[in-house]
Amino acid sequence: MQKENYENRKGSWAAHQRVCNSGDPAGHVPSRYHITLRMDEAKRLLRETKKNVVSVALDVGYANPSHFAQLFRRETGLSPSDYRLQR
Repeated sequence: MQKENYENRKGSWAAHQRVCNSGDPAGHVPSRYHITLRMDEAKRLLRETKKNVVSVALDVGYANPSHFAQLFRRETGLSPSDYRLQR
């Protein structure tokens, strides 16, 4: 593993641990905060890129695009494709 890749992962893990141990500033539980971060990134990718929904799902850490779409709809009230059209 390259040193810079290791350092990035180490930094990410440290940030993850801080969130897991304390929650976010708004008081969400860690799992809720983690989902919110992923959905915010998914919304950004849908607005700012031409990536397809499967690629967006994989980019934000969902191995199952159907599960991603289900959670996205629950969070936003729109499917990922409809969200992209609303921008």
